[in-house]
Amino acid sequence: MNLAEKLKQARQQQNLTQSEVAKQLNVSRKTIFSWETGRSLPNFELVNKLADLYHIPTSQLISDGEQSNQEAKISYRTKLIRYKRWGYISKYAYYFDLILILASLVILLTPFSLKNLWITPLLIIDLSIIFLYESHWKTITDNQPLMRKLMIVVPLIFLVVVATGYILNVYIYHNLALIHNPINLIGLVILTITMTASILMAIIFPLKRLTVK
Repeated sequence: MNLAEKLKQARQQQNLTQSEVAKQLNVSRKTIFSWETGRSLPNFELVNKLADLYHIPTSQLISDGEQSNQEAKISYRTKLIRYKRWGYISKYAYYFDLILILASLVILLTPFSLKNLWITPLLIIDLSIIFLYESHWKTITDNQPLMRKLMIVVPLIFLVVVATGYILNVYIYHNLALIHNPINLIGLVILTITMTASILMAIIFPLKRLTVK
């Protein structure tokens, strides 16, 4: 006997009409009819309510396999809601990453000082949020042709960024502090590394979203 037949039998044993059951569960009579004909099935929560209404244990209505399927559906729905919520966080963090990249470019195009490194922690935190709250990174890491291209592109981005900052500061702005103070040069390299990581994320994030269905 399947679930639909059990629901109908249990209702009849309690001398309840479909309309009365529907009223108790705040659903339509057509919904009860659909359950009892097998056209649709109640979720696990509603099965529990039906069992209480019919004064029988839930296990009498559904077998272990059916219960596992119902619980799996609820678990999947919960995971999906959680994934969507986390997905929004990573999406907005990605937009913020784009803003930080623009701000970093402005910093790069101006005379460099260690004070400009205020943006580095923001870049690191933002990248960490995207990485932690986003999933399915294997769509990128398992894509060997793409990974090979990124291994070429990333060093080029780093060299272009660090060369731009160095040339502007030394030959355009005549920033002698960058030449005579190794700490300033290290600071420029740190800024360049975080900028490169942010630019890389700006590239792979939309690619990953496009490949995940």
